[in-house]
Amino acid sequence: MKHGIAKSIEIDGIKFPSEWEGNFYQALKKLQIPFEYQYKVLLTPKTMMKDKKIPLLSSGAIREVSLTIDFVIDGPEGKVYIDTKGSKFSVAEDAHLKFKLFKFYLVANGELSSQVKFIFQKEGKILLKLAALNQKELFLKTLFSTANF
Repeated sequence: MKHGIAKSIEIDGIKFPSEWEGNFYQALKKLQIPFEYQYKVLLTPKTMMKDKKIPLLSSGAIREVSLTIDFVIDGPEGKVYIDTKGSKFSVAEDAHLKFKLFKFYLVANGELSSQVKFIFQKEGKILLKLAALNQKELFLKTLFSTANF
């Protein structure tokens, strides 16, 4: 895929924002790897409603900040949080900040053995090939050994 807008795809009645995300979903299903899809985490709650006595809040409430992670699977030492990305160029600037906040969230909740990964389409092609060959153990080994965010 060239840099730009990803092509959405529907699989099993689920609309994926990109073919790559849909293909990764299919790989996990084919290999019968249990996963959670679209895992939402509240990073910061909404503030109180508008308050004219508090200058910072006089213009209104602050919206919550949340993060939706594409896939969560159980790894050998903890959960593995996976976000599929088309390329390194497709990672929005605020995504880096949200994922840093998410790492803080994991530490605060004692999930020190968890991993957070961006799986880019180019590097993920090997994962899809392993899934096509029904190589579940090698797929997982390769997935767990990819660089963490």
